[in-house]
Amino acid sequence: MCLNLRRGNEIIDTLNILGYAAPHKNLGYVFGDFDKYFAFVQSFGSGNPHEMQLLRKRDAKEILKGFIVDKDEKNNLLLYCKGDDSLMLYDITKNKNNYIENLRNSKEIDCKFSELSDYLKIKKVNSKYVFIDISNTRNKTITKKY
Repeated sequence: MCLNLRRGNEIIDTLNILGYAAPHKNLGYVFGDFDKYFAFVQSFGSGNPHEMQLLRKRDAKEILKGFIVDKDEKNNLLLYCKGDDSLMLYDITKNKNNYIENLRNSKEIDCKFSELSDYLKIKKVNSKYVFIDISNTRNKTITKKY
């Protein structure tokens, strides 16, 4: 089985190849669909974080990669982890990566690395700030602005 990125009849790139015995869902999925880019995610189950690549639609060029946390398609924002410690916010419109927080030193984020997409959500965006809801394992939610 293979998953191809196509424009009409033209194959732009092959995004993933798996044996026929693998479930179709293991080929990957589109997590965020932006104007000129899309976030392609591969999940290998068993509580592992979902590996993501931000790809340019025109030629499947990789813009960045990491582990997916959340997205805001309206405002062209992608919240992700770079490695297992750096929480990042990528502004697709400005092509700008913003460091948010070191997960290892965070007092507010106390969940497992593989659970970040369940506990962190982009709540609101205005011209100056991005507000992120952070839930923790004690059922408390705080909102931080970045």
